[in-house]
Amino acid sequence: MLEMSIIIPHHKDETALERLIYSFHNQKVLFDYEIIVVSNPPSKRAETLLSHLPNVKHIQCVNVGVNFARNLGILEAKAPLLLFLDSDCEIDNPDFLQKHRDLHIKYPLASC
Repeated sequence: MLEMSIIIPHHKDETALERLIYSFHNQKVLFDYEIIVVSNPPSKRAETLLSHLPNVKHIQCVNVGVNFARNLGILEAKAPLLLFLDSDCEIDNPDFLQKHRDLHIKYPLASC
């Protein structure tokens, strides 16, 4: 069962996006998740970068603005738990996603 949708608004810097996407390979998780990258403005280079990766959905957003991108990602998300990351982040802790998910399960009312 898909438990987490990770929504990443992306704006032009494909090098940083690539580092972030590949940092997911080091994650130690015991659940299924999806990654949704929303390019804003649309990016052919990001499309090429992301097209062959499993569990990564790439959406092109014509409306400029991070809020448009986040909202479009929310509409596409399939999991009940959403995590928002900026495309210039990099995850260096291999337990980051698992801990994030576990805290939501332990404190379900914290995000209400």
